[in-house]
Amino acid sequence: MLVSVADLGNYLNKDVQFYAKLVGRRMCRSDTGHNFYRLQFIENGQAVDGILWWSSPIYALVGQLDLSVPPRVEVLGHVDGDKSSLRIRVSNLCIAYQSLKIGNSAWMIPIQALDAYFTLYGYLQKMSKGGLATFMSAVFLDEDITPAYLRCRGSVNHHHKFMGGLLVHSVQVANLVQVQSICLGLSLEETELGIAGALLHDLGKIEVVGEANPRPKDPGLFSHEVTTIKLLAPHLKLLKAIDSRTAWTMEHILHQMIPAQKSKIASLVICDLIRMADQLSAASNNKKGIDDFLSIGKHSQLHPIKMEAIQKRQLALFNEAV
Repeated sequence: MLVSVADLGNYLNKDVQFYAKLVGRRMCRSDTGHNFYRLQFIENGQAVDGILWWSSPIYALVGQLDLSVPPRVEVLGHVDGDKSSLRIRVSNLCIAYQSLKIGNSAWMIPIQALDAYFTLYGYLQKMSKGGLATFMSAVFLDEDITPAYLRCRGSVNHHHKFMGGLLVHSVQVANLVQVQSICLGLSLEETELGIAGALLHDLGKIEVVGEANPRPKDPGLFSHEVTTIKLLAPHLKLLKAIDSRTAWTMEHILHQMIPAQKSKIASLVICDLIRMADQLSAASNNKKGIDDFLSIGKHSQLHPIKMEAIQKRQLALFNEAV
């Protein structure tokens, strides 16, 4: 619910969304010993405090913000207190940064996706001049696509399930594709097509996953991969008019992301790279690391956790005997 700071008193015990400047940040400690930030927001001369607890996934990121020039932010949170002493329990922040468009307009970027946004911007700036660069610029100048893309989740219950998660995931996939393309000695054209495909491979999630529940569309009825092609169709049509070779290849890459096609052998190695990078990014965010691996089968007597305990007991007995 989008409200103004002046009207927050009318929304006690409700979730709200408002725009303001973040002008202050002070680290505090609760009576129970837990750290939190007390944040101060100002809009049109009206001020309100925000509380951000140490357990929030954005706690460390807010602590790193440079407030010497107070940034304009979008605040999502819950209104606590009473009309005489309001405070906002902050759940998320989006920060205004210069948009990819020419001019003074700005996008509101979820704080968890800021680094990914700068990487995306770098990819678009460095892309070789030609049909692909024109196509990618047109896509990210499209106001029906980009604002939603920057805020969309990577999934609902799987990987990157936070606002801005789609951007973070897509940039991770692009980074992996770039590195692997260089290692394999692929041409600059193939590498840039792979990066473009990685950045766009899940674009359809803006209509199927969205930034918050409820989903915009039922995933049982609509495929995000097919929706990607639908959303990009006008831009692919323009690309075909100026560079048919690139348009044909780009469309093939997007079709290879459809589940029915994933079981087939890709006719382009960059399609395989995008698929593999997609899986790796998702697995990494789902914490498929060694600690997660070792949490499996802990009750086995041969499990390393059990063996370590046995070894410690044996060493203690040995030391006592000595």
